Amino acid sequence: AISLLSAKTFNEIGSDLYTETPEEGKIFLTLFFEVENVSSEDDYFNYYNIESYVDGYNSTIKVTLNGPDGVDVLTGDVAAGKKLKGSLTWEVSPDWQELEVSYKSDLLSGEKDATFVVTPADLTA
Repeated sequence: AISLLSAKTFNEIGSDLYTETPEEGKIFLTLFFEVENVSSEDDYFNYYNIESYVDGYNSTIKVTLNGPDGVDVLTGDVAAGKKLKGSLTWEVSPDWQELEVSYKSDLLSGEKDATFVVTPADLTA
């Protein structure tokens, strides 16, 4: 099971050692998720199972070295019955209107297990 917790934009994502900035004319748009392994077996959550579109155009996730707000990238082992929290980030135009994100647990079938649509009105401060 996957849940969208919040969404936020950043002009930069940094730590004491390194600050990352988006490509010129862009901002970072970050979604924060929680994943729960509802199966009886350990599993691995892979962000490659995410399909995303910004304003209708296919868009790829921007992997950052620093976790936005200290939250790591949403990927990793999840034991049976346990949860994982993480973030996914995109570089978008400051005037973006919609980000559609879908999760597919089975890439072969292409069936979408969950789809989330985020607009600027959904952002948290």
